[in-house]
Amino acid sequence: MKTALTAAALACAAIAGTAQADFLFPHETNYDLLKPNHTAASTLAKRRDAIAAYYRKWKAAYLKTPTGAGLSGFRYVDGPSTGQPEDFWPMGTKIISGSEHTGYGMLLTVLMEGQAKDASGKVVSEKPDFDGLVATYQRFKSYLCGSGCKLMSWAIPSDFNPKNISDNAPDGDLDIALALLMAHNQWGSAGTYNYLQMAKDEYKAIAKYNLTEHQIPNKAEFRLRVNLGDWSLQSGGDFIENKADGEDFDLDGDGAKTKTFKGLYPYATRPSDWMMGHFGVFARRFNSECVRDCTTHPMSYNEVGNLTRFEIQGLYNDFFKAGSPGVPTTWTKGLISDFVVPQTPPGGTLSNAAWSKENVRRAPDAFIDEPFPTSKWSENAVRVPWRLTWELMVDKYDDTTREWAQRIARFGLDQAHVPESINEYNWSPTGRIGSTYDLNGTRINSFTYFDKALNKTVTKTFGHAQHFASMLIVPLVTLKGQPEEQAAQAALNKGWDYMNGAFTGPGQNPDGSEKDGYFKDSLTLFSMLTVAGLVWFP
Repeated sequence: MKTALTAAALACAAIAGTAQADFLFPHETNYDLLKPNHTAASTLAKRRDAIAAYYRKWKAAYLKTPTGAGLSGFRYVDGPSTGQPEDFWPMGTKIISGSEHTGYGMLLTVLMEGQAKDASGKVVSEKPDFDGLVATYQRFKSYLCGSGCKLMSWAIPSDFNPKNISDNAPDGDLDIALALLMAHNQWGSAGTYNYLQMAKDEYKAIAKYNLTEHQIPNKAEFRLRVNLGDWSLQSGGDFIENKADGEDFDLDGDGAKTKTFKGLYPYATRPSDWMMGHFGVFARRFNSECVRDCTTHPMSYNEVGNLTRFEIQGLYNDFFKAGSPGVPTTWTKGLISDFVVPQTPPGGTLSNAAWSKENVRRAPDAFIDEPFPTSKWSENAVRVPWRLTWELMVDKYDDTTREWAQRIARFGLDQAHVPESINEYNWSPTGRIGSTYDLNGTRINSFTYFDKALNKTVTKTFGHAQHFASMLIVPLVTLKGQPEEQAAQAALNKGWDYMNGAFTGPGQNPDGSEKDGYFKDSLTLFSMLTVAGLVWFP
């Protein structure tokens, strides 16, 4: 729903960088995808009201102002993290938020601008909260990428002390970069922050520190792989299996921790960082402008976007999609592991073991101390269906990604289908939706691992999870025009009702474990915005 400005006025506002909101919620875009169309969501007004109500709950539960002198203008998204504080942080300092949380908050506040109005009908802006999150982004920068670096520390400390920082995680910074570019479209860049310049600076840092370049064998072609963060470049990127204060991990599965894989780390990758739509937005916005290695090996925004997309699609198609050489014939669901690592064939020496830049495989479980079965479709890769759908919204002609998303959609359709019914679907805890799956679609019910922080063996159980249901609902929209369209529409309508009523909230479970409501409720809200067509891109 555009504001009532003429084209000339919009052009003048864009040039002047004024704070005239241009994409007020609900800004509906026709992506030629399915949308919920039953009685509860049959009109834009109904979809708007449901999402606005959910957002207000989300905001009340998770968007916080830190306590302390001079911090009233800051905001942070409150939520637990699976990572651990840095060793140099003061004893007792906890992680209360992170770059992932900040990126989610920035995306949501810029998308939801216009959802609140005062008694006179005037918009109560989300901009103060957005700017509060920007202030937090600026306060906590990665300590690894050098002076003036724009990458954010993945962790935010409970004392809100900017000296207590960490390294970066690509997904958080990519979301922040996109949100800043959206903010320029929404409010202009003539206020407290130059959103446009900040977006470009952030993206330039991502292109420099979070993309690993490699050459295709026997070809002059290059690709860019999203690495695990600026930390993966440290110490030459070596993966040392028996590093006492680091990996302590059997990467190649030979039963020993004796090898060093020199330079391997920058070639490991996490599919939840494979955010093709983000790269596509910057590519089309800045096209031929240089963004990486501008003095030695210039790459434009368009080249970076294309080389990253080709790499992501190639990794999935060649190593995780049934039908490719060496890929199990049962990997037909579009699922991918939480982490992906280079293959480690025999060869080399203990101090310089062999590994491949081009050939990859799913990571072993508990990779880099993650408390999940990281060889499976679990808590990280659960976000892949959402990111694939956003890529299709940015580029509707990306048939490779569409086919991938449709595979996941069909898997979700099967999981939600009520057995022995014709067209009934159940996304709730009484249905069959789980919270971790093997790549062949088999549900995983438990996982046992050694928790280094607790110094003991822990067993996790996986039941139904709201965010897994929400993420499987997202790609259903891609089945428009497919033989399953009627079934997908019915499942999508059921999914809308499920998400509308699913809100975990903050806090802990009776056993003392974290509910992780921030993560579950954030993904559910993004799913609702996406299937309703109420997301937009610069």
